[in-house]
Formats: sequence, C-alpha cells, structure tokens
Amino acid sequence: MNSTPGQTTASTFDLVECSLYAEFDVRVDPIEWCPLVELDPPVDVQHQQFRDETCLIDVRTHSDEPRTIRITQECDSLCPSKVLTDAGYIPRLNEIRPERVVIGIPLGDRTEVQDVVGRLRSVAESVTLRKLVQLGTDSSAETTMDLTDLTDKQRETVTLAITRGYYRQPRHASVDDIADELDISAAAVSQRLGAAESKVMRQVFDTLADGCE
Repeated sequence: MNSTPGQTTASTFDLVECSLYAEFDVRVDPIEWCPLVELDPPVDVQHQQFRDETCLIDVRTHSDEPRTIRITQECDSLCPSKVLTDAGYIPRLNEIRPERVVIGIPLGDRTEVQDVVGRLRSVAESVTLRKLVQLGTDSSAETTMDLTDLTDKQRETVTLAITRGYYRQPRHASVDDIADELDISAAAVSQRLGAAESKVMRQVFDTLADGCE
C-alpha cells in the first residue's frame, strides 16, 4: 500500500474485489488501563507493536511542547488493537479518546470487513465503519467511500449491511434480515440505506466533477 488513504480519489461507487483500506470507529468502555487516554488529545500514534503480552507504542503529543515518547504497557485482553494483531491483521490507531478509538487497517478483500467487525465487537460496545477505500494499481483508480458525514444510525445500518453481504451480488442478506437484527422496521432500514447511499454517491460524483475541471 503506497498511498495515503485520506488522499485517494474516488472514481466509481462499485466496490470490486480488490485490496482495501478500512477505518472503524470503535466505542469501548472507559479504558483507564491504557496510558494513551491520559495524554492530552490529539495524539499521533507513530508505531505500535506487541511482544507477548506487552504493548510498545511510540506516540507524538501535540501539546504546548510537542514530543515523541515511548510507552511500554502490559496489554489487556480487551485491547482492540491486540485482538486484531492476534488475528494476523496490521491495525493502526488513528485517534484515541477515553471512550472511543479510530482504527485503520489494510484488508485483502471485502470479506475481511465482516471478520474485523466481529472481532472488534467482541471487546467493544459498538463498531461502525468510517471509511472504506478500494486500493487500485495507481492513485487514479482508487475509490473512497467516506461515511463520516452519515448519522450514527445510518452508519450503524450501512456497516451491518456491508458485513452481512447486502451489497454483494447475489445478495447474502435482505432488508428484512437487517431490520430483524437491528430490531427496527424494514421501512426504517430502507430509509437509512437510501439516505446514506445518496450522500456517498454525491461524494463520488463531486470528486469526479472536480477531477474533470
């Protein structure tokens, strides 16, 4: 992966089977055991690795006196990053708050989105997709689906739709299936998905229009 996900250019809404970059909003119980939450935000995690049950993190603080520090901490089994690392993924902490972390992760294909969400939900209160980037062979062929402008309910519904295979061909889940899992009506699911898809489609075509100027 030789590009920065936040700088990719959308070219199509159709997500084909290829390498992806995904970013997740992971809401957890207050993680007082993690020393990162004691630092004044924003905090830039430059490097993180696990050695047995020990977590080593290099972070850059952006306080009045910015500095890079190394944190060594015995890792709790509830750590979202460790759960993913133990499963063979390479997560990156993009944002850390006392009750929320944003994790970016490169994936082999769309099927891994469901696996990652399932693993994160084993240690988190909720997990929603923030961004999904299709990584092409060059930057002009990449597609970004940015979900940060959606409401929480829309993001929850889209995340579930993606992980359950609603957008696959043929579909692996129906609107009724998603409605049953969320315990809401099928009409509410359709409304949320329609509104979310409209916002995402506008992003794609706005980007295409900018590229044609």
